[in-house]
Amino acid sequence: MLWFLFTRPLAVVLTVAGVSLLAPVILPLTAALIKPLIKPVTNLYLDIAEEMGEVAEERERRKECAAAKEKRASKKESQDEEAKELKKGEAILNKVGTLL
Repeated sequence: MLWFLFTRPLAVVLTVAGVSLLAPVILPLTAALIKPLIKPVTNLYLDIAEEMGEVAEERERRKECAAAKEKRASKKESQDEEAKELKKGEAILNKVGTLL
């Protein structure tokens, strides 16, 4: 690139002049074309972000519900086991009572 500046100075001067003359026309034109697109694109991004947040919250709720159901099921199983043990103990005490 640097070598190009020294070998073709006229091309460099014309390029710089063209850019400096066209920039005040091209930049506002580009801004005018892009400006109406910015608001819908921003709103789309915000809508997508909101939906993703809701999906994440729903996933967390489902995980919590599944954990609570599992906890209740394990608690019920432990209560059933305790009831079975109590019945066994009661049956043994009844047998001992009949023997005495």
